[in-house]
Amino acid sequence: TDKASKVDKIKTCFMLSENLIADAGDKVIYVRLLEPNGNLMGKGMDEYAVEIEGNKILCSEKKTIYYENEAMDMCVYVDLPENTELEEGEYKVEIYTASAKIGESTFELRAGWL
Repeated sequence: TDKASKVDKIKTCFMLSENLIADAGDKVIYVRLLEPNGNLMGKGMDEYAVEIEGNKILCSEKKTIYYENEAMDMCVYVDLPENTELEEGEYKVEIYTASAKIGESTFELRAGWL
């Protein structure tokens, strides 16, 4: 949905590219969701933080995957606390691994129907 009043979780889907140089194995993918005003959505606890270039970045959710150096599609869900009222506007999504920011995008939520 794109109606702000109807959202109880946010599903973020993306593709990890093929990378023959990286070591295959378990990888942690971090998702950071930011409200239109810049506030972090989701858990935002230390266990959902990643350190990039000496900066600790709190994230909304994380997911461990087994990466086999091949392109793969994946989705991560961020559950919102009960009775969360989202504002309309542009939301930002950032995707990280343990060592780098690997992507970002935005999406728009419109006002719900009264």
